[in-house]
Amino acid sequence: MVHLETESLAGTQASVIFNPISADYDDLLLIVNAKSSRTNSPRDNLMMTFNGVGGTSYGNQWLEGTGSAAYSSAQANTSSIQVTWALSADFGSTTAGIYGSTKIYITSYRNSLNKSIISDQTAIRNSTDSHSAIQGSLASITAPITSISLSPENGSFLIYSSFSLYGIKKGSDGVTTVS
Repeated sequence: MVHLETESLAGTQASVIFNPISADYDDLLLIVNAKSSRTNSPRDNLMMTFNGVGGTSYGNQWLEGTGSAAYSSAQANTSSIQVTWALSADFGSTTAGIYGSTKIYITSYRNSLNKSIISDQTAIRNSTDSHSAIQGSLASITAPITSISLSPENGSFLIYSSFSLYGIKKGSDGVTTVS
C-alpha cells in the first residue's frame, strides 16, 4: 500500500477531486474523515463519481445499524455513489468536533469492466447516537478510473476534513505470493 495524496481542508470547500490518479496500482483505498455544513440533521451522505461520469452509471446497496435498529436499502441507476451516512454534519453542539469516518475500497480500478466498490462508514452524533453502515456499490464505467470526485449531499465540507488516497499493488514479498 502506497500513500498517493492527502487533502486536508483549511476552510470550507464544496468538493474534493483526486486527479490524475496513477495507473501503477491494482486497487485503491480512500480514507475520509469529514464533516458537512448540513444543519438540519446530524449526518450527511458522501457523493462520489469517477472520471466526471454521472447519468445513471451507479448503484448502491447497504446495511445500516444505529445500535438499536438495523436497516437495509438499495439504489439503482443513480448519478453518483451515495456513501450513506459517511459524514457527520454541523448539527449544533451535539456534533461539535465530531467527524465521520469512512473507508472506501475500489477494486481493479484500471480494468475494462464495471468497477466494484466496498465501504464501511460511521457518522457519530454524540455518545448515544451513531450510525454505522457497510455498503457495496457498482460503477458501470468500463474505462480505467483516472479521477475521483467527492462532495457532501448537502452543503460543503467543513474545515479540518481530510481525504487520503492509497494505491494497492499486488505482488510478492519473497515469502508470501499473491496471485
